[in-house]
Amino acid sequence: MKQIISHFWKENLLIGIILIGASIAQIIASLMNVSMLNALISGEVPLFIEGLVKMLIAYFGFLILTYWQIKQISKAKQQMSTHLREELTNKLALTSYNEFHSRQVGTYASWLTNDITMIESAGFDSFYQIAAGLIGTFLSIVTLFSFHWSLALLSLVIGGLLLSLPKLLQKKMTTASAAVASENESFLSKVSDVLSGYDTLYVFHLLATLPKRTVQASEKLAEKKNNQASVIAKVAVSGALGNVIGQLGILALTGYLVILGKMTVGTLTATGNLGGTIFNTLGNLTQQIGAVQSTRPLFDKFESVPYIATQSTPEIPLESGFELVDVSYAYGEKKILTNQSQRFDLGKKYALVGESGSGKTTLMNILNGKLPEYSGTILFNKQDFKTISLETLHREVLYLDQTPYLFTGTVRENLTLGESYSDEALMTALEQADLGEMVRALPAGLGTSVGENGRLFSGGQKQRLALARGFLREKKVILVDEGTANLDEESALKIEQTLMKQTGVLLIMITHHLRAAVREQLDEIVDLSKG
Repeated sequence: MKQIISHFWKENLLIGIILIGASIAQIIASLMNVSMLNALISGEVPLFIEGLVKMLIAYFGFLILTYWQIKQISKAKQQMSTHLREELTNKLALTSYNEFHSRQVGTYASWLTNDITMIESAGFDSFYQIAAGLIGTFLSIVTLFSFHWSLALLSLVIGGLLLSLPKLLQKKMTTASAAVASENESFLSKVSDVLSGYDTLYVFHLLATLPKRTVQASEKLAEKKNNQASVIAKVAVSGALGNVIGQLGILALTGYLVILGKMTVGTLTATGNLGGTIFNTLGNLTQQIGAVQSTRPLFDKFESVPYIATQSTPEIPLESGFELVDVSYAYGEKKILTNQSQRFDLGKKYALVGESGSGKTTLMNILNGKLPEYSGTILFNKQDFKTISLETLHREVLYLDQTPYLFTGTVRENLTLGESYSDEALMTALEQADLGEMVRALPAGLGTSVGENGRLFSGGQKQRLALARGFLREKKVILVDEGTANLDEESALKIEQTLMKQTGVLLIMITHHLRAAVREQLDEIVDLSKG
């Protein structure tokens, strides 16, 4: 929390200045109350009118500053939230493939939505309330001291007792908030999972599962939130009790000083207002400090995401493909690949075949950088594979699985993926993937929406669009993991023939159904079942 506030110190300094101005305007209004009441008691009407005008000016200034304050706080909050989301997604972009998939996508979505929302409300909002309260409290105590030192001393003593309360309930508040954050993640994951299975439930006429599972997940979340509310209630009541004691104490001491003749009757209204400012702030401060502290587990969780720092690497012309020497891989105790040695030369076409469990997909995942924990030696472009950065690898390698993902958006957006390419280059890539004619016939061409996860495109069209992404970036290595397994015979053969036509490209494809027309064009068939 401290780090993010410091990072945006300019924005927060401006807010602090606005808060000081608003607090001074409020105190001036309170002091005008004293002047007006004393003027009424002494019968001095001009002084009463003068005080009334000054009070109106002070309140007008307060309203202007309040308006400015609300706008600046909202702006700063959104800047800080966006920065947190940027930092977190930067880490996710740099984490390992296995680490990213150790959690569900719904969990990350919960971090970026629920957790950030909790930080905004419990963290940022409470921080600004604390800042405003402390500024008002300090200026109010200084003003009380100007009336009589004993008023300031009493405020400090009772205020100190109020500020010690958060420590008593800090652990419970932090635990309760962490539990809510965790259950939020679980709720979002469960709801996302059941909603994603809508089509399956529809086919089996089990759509009643949607509300059932949602209610079950919601009840667990409600339990955690109710527990958090119980802790907050205890904090709020303890703060309110201190607030009442503090305000009554200031009023009693002021009355005593008036009786002694050391203060005027009119001062009673000002000390009452100032005491209210001090002890309302300090009473609520207990809850607000607890709220800020409750966000610490969220920041700790964000900080704990492991990532690998990367450096930009120079482009080295690709002159050769993969060379494997005694490569092995195991999932725990289960060996999948054992001492595999094989060359995959640039410009040639290979098919990986073998029984289920022989390691075809595992080898493919090693070659696209997803599984770095292999033993043995792999050379890529005559360099040790483990010394090559993912940036260098992915600059040359396209991986195509059975169900390539299309983002909700247009054909153009799914090709560029946020990078800049001319429409001419996009159409050239689509032509290479044998998709140009179809895209030209679409209502908006490249600007046509593909639907959610490409629902408006067939399986074959999705595969071709994914291929076009690689052609657009001039990938020299294409890895295909059963890329045509879910397609009809005609579509599958067309895509495989398209791949075979790519000159100068290293193609490695996993297949359980090696078609005769494709077999004839292959340079080698590698059977992993033979070890």
